[in-house]
Amino acid sequence: AVLVGGASRRFGRDKLREPWAGSEGGEWIVDQPFRALRRAFGPRVWAVGDGDASVVRRADRHLLDAYPGAGPMGGVITALRAARTDIIVRSGDLPWITAAEVALLTAAAADHRHGPVLGATPVPQPCIAVYRFLDLARLVRLMAEGRTSLREAAGALSTRYVPLPEEAARSANRPEDLAGGAGA
Repeated sequence: AVLVGGASRRFGRDKLREPWAGSEGGEWIVDQPFRALRRAFGPRVWAVGDGDASVVRRADRHLLDAYPGAGPMGGVITALRAARTDIIVRSGDLPWITAAEVALLTAAAADHRHGPVLGATPVPQPCIAVYRFLDLARLVRLMAEGRTSLREAAGALSTRYVPLPEEAARSANRPEDLAGGAGA
């Protein structure tokens, strides 16, 4: 699942449609997560959120966020409910994450003794993660309590953290964040 519902306030325009020819190829930033996930899983990549129509058409399936405005946790819950199985989640604005990092997360997720598997750079990266279907009820309960932070949720679950290169988890929050990257 690629989360595409952000407002791009700091960027000033729809950052997911920003030109980017990075390591996974494509025209826009959002092409990176779609391609990296397809390399790992084939044509089963979903866009989750209220993103621009030209963005969500790049996905194999589009899910409207059941919790608009609640941030990434709403997108994760929406995707878990639709999938009814474990999911890997990527934020659409993380163009430096490649199929190699996806492979690291999915390999770690093969150990089912843990709840979610989050990338860490060393800071936990809740939008580069595998979420377990078995944790859906706890995530919904946290959401109902108004606790919408995925980092907080990870602390409440039996989370495993997988080291990722710090550069790979760099987000494109402002146009200058793209300077020096493959899309610049």
